[in-house]
Amino acid sequence: RHQHYYSPYTIMLIDVDHMRAINQNYGEHIGDLSLIQITKILKSAIYPTDVLCRYESDCFALILPEVYEQGANITAEHIRNTISEHVFKINEFKFGITVSIGFTMVQKSQPLRNELQCVDFAVQQAKQAGRNQVRYCAPEKNKAETYKLKYFKESDLKFID
Repeated sequence: RHQHYYSPYTIMLIDVDHMRAINQNYGEHIGDLSLIQITKILKSAIYPTDVLCRYESDCFALILPEVYEQGANITAEHIRNTISEHVFKINEFKFGITVSIGFTMVQKSQPLRNELQCVDFAVQQAKQAGRNQVRYCAPEKNKAETYKLKYFKESDLKFID
């Protein structure tokens, strides 16, 4: 739809904070069950037209069609607050979980790789700011080079691309 009508959309990554610690402290089965609960929370916070998927082991991707920066920020903050306020009760365990969220808005046809780098950069900024944060990455021209320099040493850049 975006390619045909050039309608904007938002890409959001929701990364579970300290998932490794949850798996180590409570076991991977409890970690998996907590991800299922997070999925239910996410599904209840989005519209039927939104697309939710698991992106990595402890990260979810969300596509919000025709949602601009302000609306995406409201959605992201709602998700972050809902998860951080939720008490996860699994078997005999009770614990809290937080998420770090990054998002960007896509208005023009750009390589998805660049957009994902931008969103990943925003998630890393949220984690560096102390986790349990929401960060926006403005889609700018040639910004992919900036991400590379922030993530990799100069000597590693020759292996990229």
